[in-house]
Amino acid sequence: MFPGLFNECWLYINGELVGYRAFTEPWWRNDYKFEWDVDVAGKLKAGRNAISIRGYNPHHFGGMFRRPFVYRAAQ
Repeated sequence: MFPGLFNECWLYINGELVGYRAFTEPWWRNDYKFEWDVDVAGKLKAGRNAISIRGYNPHHFGGMFRRPFVYRAAQ
């Protein structure tokens, strides 16, 4: 869960692309929730994982402005 994310983003786990967040111009036509929740079930392995996010920010504002976290949905 990325609760504070603005602009176009790609999420990689262990070098594999697992999520993409689109962004349309002009910036005010996008949602203002700034949330991106990515299902990574089956993508994480036991032990250490390399989790990286690539963002494209063509403006002077944007990017990640809140701490992301991993959670397991309640069953």
